[in-house]
Amino acid sequence: MTAIYLTHSLRATAITFVIILIPIYLMNIGYSMREVFLVFIAESIVWLIFLFPAAYLMPKLGANFNMALSTLSISGFLISLAVLPSNGLFIIGYVIFMAIASLYWFAFRLNFTAITKGKEAGNKIGFSNALWFASQGVAPAVGGIVAQIYGIEWTYAIAIVLVFFAAVPLWGKPDVVQWPKMDLSKLNIRKIMPDLIANAGSTVDDSVGALVWPLLVFIIIPNYAGVGILSALVVISAIIISLWVGWRESKKGEAHYLKQGSWILSITNFLRFLTQTVSQVAGINLLSGVGQAIYTTPMFRRYYKNAAREPTLEYIFAMQIVSGIAWAVYPLLLLCLTFVLPDKEVLIFGALLAIPATWSIRFMRTGSIT
Repeated sequence: MTAIYLTHSLRATAITFVIILIPIYLMNIGYSMREVFLVFIAESIVWLIFLFPAAYLMPKLGANFNMALSTLSISGFLISLAVLPSNGLFIIGYVIFMAIASLYWFAFRLNFTAITKGKEAGNKIGFSNALWFASQGVAPAVGGIVAQIYGIEWTYAIAIVLVFFAAVPLWGKPDVVQWPKMDLSKLNIRKIMPDLIANAGSTVDDSVGALVWPLLVFIIIPNYAGVGILSALVVISAIIISLWVGWRESKKGEAHYLKQGSWILSITNFLRFLTQTVSQVAGINLLSGVGQAIYTTPMFRRYYKNAAREPTLEYIFAMQIVSGIAWAVYPLLLLCLTFVLPDKEVLIFGALLAIPATWSIRFMRTGSIT
């Protein structure tokens, strides 16, 4: 578990160092908003394609190897981004390496399910989320400042170094479980449909944070440092709340925090389109951090619990497929809107579109493991 925590936190630091700056960077080097949406759609489609061989190779290569390899691939898309201004064809490298990096979550979910066996996972998930939020808090601010002062290439260089350190803890370590060959006939799609809907909703919320919100903030604060520092405010309340929810949910119940978190995120996404000032951006980021911290621990506790009582490899594969589809469909809808609305209105509509998505997070099934 220590190796997974270490890889998880270092990888989070590396990728959040640059992730919120990517759509802004693409627009700064001449991409239109429509082209930025196309890049995200292409990345999602390639991720979906790669998920199939990844699932069938998982029993042979193991989850630890896949986590380490997908972490190392971050350096590939960072190098592609750095070279992109001088050679536009490197956008292909970015798309491919970013899709490989996204396979990390497939292996991570498998490992976490195997280690916790779906039981008493609340504290471990709370701690894992706290590490993730801590990385999200420090990295965007530092990355934005470095990009503003020294150039975004230095931000990429620091992130690449962190990537190599992140891959070390799991490289060559034996897997906790030897996964069997995937057999999708074992999966009852109708039974797990509520989980798939909730996971899609959570993915749309992630897309808002990675794509729509940075671009909206950049309209108000047109520099890397400002976007990074304000994005870091998410962490102020999120770390403590993640740990607290992980401890308290056994007493109050998962449903209580899942509903609270989904309501807060729905309200947050409604308020995003009203945002006009720096102080309002800061307030929205704090509110977003509270909502994410409240819902992520109970949602993923249910995720791992359900994964443990279903055919685990097949269940997590299906959840990843739904994430990939949601990550593709959401920017596709925004792309269509660019033909009828100005850029800012497209982003505002994107935030409003996330309201029903975040509300659906509460659909994640619960139940005990025997």
